[in-house]
Amino acid sequence: MNLLVIDVGTSSMRGLLFNQGGELLYKKQREYRVDTSGGLAVEQDPGVLRESLMGILACVGEYAQQNGTPVGAVSVTAQRSSVIAIDGDGNPLCRFMMWQDKRSAAICEEMNRRLDEIYPISGMRVTPVFSAPKMLWIKRNRPEIYQNAAKLMGIQEYMLYLLTGELVTDTSIASRTSLFDVTRQEWSPELLSLFEIDREKLCRIVPVGSVCGHTKALCEGIPEGLPVVSAGGDQQCAALGMGITEEGSLEVNSGTGSFIIALSDKPLFDPDQRLICNVSAIPGKWIIEGATLAAGSAVNWMNKQFFADYPDQSYPFERFDQECLQSPPGANGVIFTPSFAGKGAPYWDSYARATLHNIGFHNTRADFARALLEGIIAEINDCLTTISKLFQGTEFREVRCAGGLTKSALFNQIQADMYNHPVIRPQSEEATGLGAWISAMVTLGCYGSYAAAFHAAVDESKSRKFLPNEKNHALYEQMNAVRAKIYRSLSMKEVQEMLSPCEESAE
Repeated sequence: MNLLVIDVGTSSMRGLLFNQGGELLYKKQREYRVDTSGGLAVEQDPGVLRESLMGILACVGEYAQQNGTPVGAVSVTAQRSSVIAIDGDGNPLCRFMMWQDKRSAAICEEMNRRLDEIYPISGMRVTPVFSAPKMLWIKRNRPEIYQNAAKLMGIQEYMLYLLTGELVTDTSIASRTSLFDVTRQEWSPELLSLFEIDREKLCRIVPVGSVCGHTKALCEGIPEGLPVVSAGGDQQCAALGMGITEEGSLEVNSGTGSFIIALSDKPLFDPDQRLICNVSAIPGKWIIEGATLAAGSAVNWMNKQFFADYPDQSYPFERFDQECLQSPPGANGVIFTPSFAGKGAPYWDSYARATLHNIGFHNTRADFARALLEGIIAEINDCLTTISKLFQGTEFREVRCAGGLTKSALFNQIQADMYNHPVIRPQSEEATGLGAWISAMVTLGCYGSYAAAFHAAVDESKSRKFLPNEKNHALYEQMNAVRAKIYRSLSMKEVQEMLSPCEESAE
């Protein structure tokens, strides 16, 4: 059976047609941009996502008809925690508040005073990244939208609705809202009350990996009535697509942001409430997650600002990568903290911003570029260190990696040196899509286990291994201690408050 995976990312949507052996037969990608012109607001037009989906379906359908490779089912995975309101006819009432949107920061400060009530139920901190603060922001600041909303939902739920007409969410996506009891795996009455959200505004929950509906009449080549699987959130699926199927395995996925995930057989709660506990893409398992909010997006920013020959022109990543190689480990002393979108785990500081330190006349743009890569990986390393302490007695033998940044051998080598663990990059460049394929193949009975499906699709002998350099690791340990001192000494909230009059006068 051929399976179509719809993988919705922050900057693009992919349609991936796999055969039953996990071979990628056809790929169609639609790129788009989020709107960051509104200060703290980061939004996406739902019409862009709808048009991207329908365009991809048409292309896949045409390919399937022309090549005799009929589509037998659809599996969906998407980026998590963005929010939109739709009316009773399924029409959007606003644009998506994307996961990077910061307008709910004040609400988060208010709700975090009750974190001792929230975290033990949800496994979640309260940050602008997650869904519940956005929903409450809509209720308080756009009351007419909240009142007229039949449902408040994320991007994955919206895709499922467009495909099937069903208003459903799976347990892995629901666990990203801060409204979900991660142990009982149901909407929490206590959290709904705390965040002032009406239960009827939320979608019906189905288990992750479930067939949640069947395709409507969409286009030629995509038959009506195909089973549609909600495979789970993109990071959960990426972990599955990298072979994270047993407790104690760990991965880092570096796309727009970087996410580090360890698998657990039971819910694990950080005593210091720094890490996120969510439902895995594998039923009956959980993920422990940390996040760095700007990774590929930070590289793209530097690429355009420092390396492109003309405004809005992209500098080929391969050339950017080669330039980084002109700078030695430690970037000739330059320290870059890449907190463009605030800090994720373990600090969860929405006021943090990117900074450059220790720049002299001897430094070059190659130093800046390498320092940025080292800064991104240093933030991931903070998450890894925190996760390791939670998994007492468990030794992580290796770190699997995927995502756009891992096309760079230098990025992967810095990871190995910083973590002091071997770093494994599997052969597949579509870890998230492959995870959604694995989920559906097991659900539809084509494979007996998630590990069996993974090994059927992935030739482990073709994975690339990067071994740590002890000398570089010692250097990075010293530099990371300096990073920590810099962060502790600089309150970016105070900086922003002091600079806001300057920004207003400049306008």
